[in-house]
Amino acid sequence: MLLALTLIVILAAIAAPRGGAAAGRYRADALARRVAGDLDRVRLEAIATGAARGVVFNVGLNRYVAGDVRALDRSGPDLVFSVSSEPYNGRLESADFGGSSTLVFSGFGRPVAPGGVVLVVGGERRAVEVMPETGAVRVYRVRAAEGQPGVAVRTLLYSLDSSVTSGASVAGVEEPN
Repeated sequence: MLLALTLIVILAAIAAPRGGAAAGRYRADALARRVAGDLDRVRLEAIATGAARGVVFNVGLNRYVAGDVRALDRSGPDLVFSVSSEPYNGRLESADFGGSSTLVFSGFGRPVAPGGVVLVVGGERRAVEVMPETGAVRVYRVRAAEGQPGVAVRTLLYSLDSSVTSGASVAGVEEPN
C-alpha cells in the first residue's frame, strides 16, 4: 500500500510541470484566437459598412479598442479588450502596423498598413498577423531556434484564410525589442 502511494506521488510530481506548461500553451492559443477573431470581426464590419474601421492597440495598458464595433456582450458602443484579463493573463508585447500601433481596414477589408501583434502568456509567444492583400488573419507560435541566437521559428497554428493549411514552419530573424 505504501509502495503504491509513493509511486503515485512520484508520478504526480513528474506530471505537474508538464500540466502547467500545457495550460500555458492553451491560454496562449486561446488568447491569440480571441485577438484574431476580434480583428476578423473588425475587418468584416468594414466590408459590411463599406467604411474604414480601426483597432487601436495600447501596449502599455495591454489592451485594444475597436471603435464603431459593438462588443459581443453589448456592454458598450466599442469593442474593448484587455489581454491581461482572466483567463488569459497575457501581455501585449508589441503592435506594429507600418510603424503605427493602429490597424485600419479599408471598406474593402484590406489593411491600410499590414502588420501584427505579439502576445505573451507565461513563456509562450504568439504572433497574430494581418495579410496585406486580403486582410486575412493568421496566428503563429513563435519560439527561439535551437542553437541559433537571434533566429525565431514561427509555426502557423490558425488561419482565417481558407487557402492556407496550419502546421507550416517559417524561420526568420527575430527583430530586437
